[in-house]
Parts: sequence; structure tokens; C-alpha cells
Amino acid sequence: MKFSPPAEKNPDKNRLRNLLSIFRYAFLVSVLSLSCLETPRLAAARLPQDEVDALNLITKKMGANGWNFNADSCGEYLPRVQRTDPDRNITCDCRFENNTCHITSLKFKRFNLAGELPPELIQLRYLKNIDLSYNYLSGSIPSQWASLQLEMIALLANRLSGNIPSYLGNFTSLAYLILSSNKLDGNLPKELAELKNLIDFRINDNNFNGSIPDFVQNWKQIKRLEMVASGLEGPIPPSISVLETLTDLRITDINFTNQSFPDLSNIVGLSRLLLRNCNISGEIPPYIWEMSKLRIL
Repeated sequence: MKFSPPAEKNPDKNRLRNLLSIFRYAFLVSVLSLSCLETPRLAAARLPQDEVDALNLITKKMGANGWNFNADSCGEYLPRVQRTDPDRNITCDCRFENNTCHITSLKFKRFNLAGELPPELIQLRYLKNIDLSYNYLSGSIPSQWASLQLEMIALLANRLSGNIPSYLGNFTSLAYLILSSNKLDGNLPKELAELKNLIDFRINDNNFNGSIPDFVQNWKQIKRLEMVASGLEGPIPPSISVLETLTDLRITDINFTNQSFPDLSNIVGLSRLLLRNCNISGEIPPYIWEMSKLRIL
């Protein structure tokens, strides 16, 4: 005898019940999703008014027109269609008490800002990273910044002048110092020796004086070191051999008579090595050809 499942007494009613269950589930998921999306927005809205006021003042000092920030400005950005389009982003940390947010990072790149570096950055007490590259900012690096605990300073391709201030040596947590393509001059202050957490240091295309300082040996964690047409003179200090974490070393256009090839035998992770117009004499050491990660020489 063949077994058959019992026939449904009211298939339309059961179908309707199933559709209602699916609808309730979809509605619940939608509500939860919107709640998750709403939480960051509400947290961002707690940006203190003093930081909002400081942000508007800072951007005005840099020459920005029509930039009006408010308490919801955390994460604000202008979408880029091409790589060279302007890049504006404000990063905040909203893990403080009562969901209060504080600005930790400012990125205003490629906006042709023609103002000056704003001393008012000190009003953003939680600021760690600034990237103002590819603008027309002029003047010197404000001494007021000394009270900040910055981890990144990127001022590439502006019109800054004057010396690198000695107080930058107080930024012991500084990992990125990028000052290439400006009009900076003078000697590199000896206080920079204290930047023992540096990962990336670039001073290309400036007008510095003096020799490449021996204190670079203190930067034991550095991976990228660039002094291309910086104005500094040779020789390349022998102490550079202790920088075993380097992956990118670029030094060019230094005036010194017949220096030998620097000892780089301990820097086995080099992928890019540029030593152009350095008046190096003698042979290229054989170990160079055994560097398995070297891609550009």
C-alpha cells in the first residue's frame, strides 16, 4: 500500500502564513541593519563644538573657501573619480566616555590650498596624523605644534620655507615625516636623533645645508629613507649600515670626493636602492647581486 502525505486542508491559508513570516523576518533584519548604520552617525554627531570651531578656523587659515564643518563631519570625504582628484577625510575616535568623538586624523590633499600651516592645530588635542600634501601652503612649521603627540606629518609638495624646527625631536612617537618638495633650508637639527620610531623619512628636493647626519643610525625601525637632491652634502655616513630594516634607500646629488660604496651588506631586505650622482668610486660590492628582494638599482 503506497503511503501519501495528508492533503492540506487550506493551502492558500498556509501560503499566506508563510509569506507573513518571511515579511516579518525581512522587516526585523532591515530594522537591525538601519540601527547598525545609525549608531556611527549618532556617535559622529557628538564631535565637540570646540573641535568643530577649530576645524573651520584651521581650514580657513589654509585658504579653503566654503568648507563648513559641523558635529557630523567625522569621516567626511569628497569622493574621487580619478587618482589625482582631491582627497579630504576627517578621522575620529568615538570610543570616549558618553560616545564623545575627537578628531585624530586630517587629510586635505590636492586642493591647491594657498594659505599657511595653521598654529590652531593645537586645539585638536587628540590629533595624531596630518596629511596636507600637494597644496600651496607657505611659511614655516608652527612652533605651537610642539604640544601635539603626532605620529604622522606629511607636507609633501608645498611651498614651506625655513628650518626644520628642533622641537620635532619631541615627537618620540612620530613614524612618518615627509617634507619633500618644499623650500626648506638649514641643517637637520640634532634633535631628530630622538625619533627612534621613524618608519618613513623623506626630505627630497629642498635646500638643506651640511652633511648627511650620522645620527640616522638611531632610526633602527626605518624602512624608507629618501634624501634625493635635498641640498645635503656627503659623505654617506658609515653608520647607515646598521639600518637593517630599510627596504627603500634613495640618496642623490651629494658633493663629496671619491667616497666608497657604502656598506649595505646587513640590509638584506632592500627592494629599491638609488645612489645617483654621489661621486662613488670603486666597484659595486658582489653582495649587491645576491640581494634577492632588490628590484630597482
